[in-house]
Amino acid sequence: MNLTKQICHKAAHFDAVAFDVFDTLIKRDVAVPTGLFRLMGNDFYAARIRAEREARAAQSREVTLAEIYARPCLARYDAAAECAAELAACAVNKLVLDAGQRIKEQGKKLYYIPDMYLPQAQIDAMLRRCGYPCFDGGFVSCTYGVQKLSLIHISEPTRRTPISYAVFCLKKKKNKSPSPRDRKKKKTRQNNVEPQIAYVERRMKKRRRRM
Repeated sequence: MNLTKQICHKAAHFDAVAFDVFDTLIKRDVAVPTGLFRLMGNDFYAARIRAEREARAAQSREVTLAEIYARPCLARYDAAAECAAELAACAVNKLVLDAGQRIKEQGKKLYYIPDMYLPQAQIDAMLRRCGYPCFDGGFVSCTYGVQKLSLIHISEPTRRTPISYAVFCLKKKKNKSPSPRDRKKKKTRQNNVEPQIAYVERRMKKRRRRM
């Protein structure tokens, strides 16, 4: 069973599926993520590595690209150049794209949840360039100041193959033939996807306020 079929099989019993982005939905045409910085010049590479290290040391939460570029060592560089390089270097993971398209065609909700300092608009642009169908939403860790793994989720282990993947199942589908107990539960709570997504977002915002 190839990766596309594995993902579709895993998602079959769920109404909503969320994917990690980097090394899952998309890849970069570099051996390691920091290889992109080296392509932009050795001086930039050294300054960029230092700036992110300093930004993370100064924060107890996930940092943003703006906070990284606010470090003095990057004063003569423009974040827009890095964003352009990211867009140029991104490549689709075809097997995951096929799975995403099939899941979307089945009428399921599709979300993405990356651990990343890049702004959401940049990630949206990269996903569009790689041909992904319209997502129903995304939760970028730097937007909320937390990491993805702070959330309670069900996931497949990543790095099982050279191209890792993670499928996060947000809501199980209703049984076709609900039991009396299930029918009773249905009367006491609305069993759909959106309230659960809203709940996750509220948790992330609450956690950010405490930091």
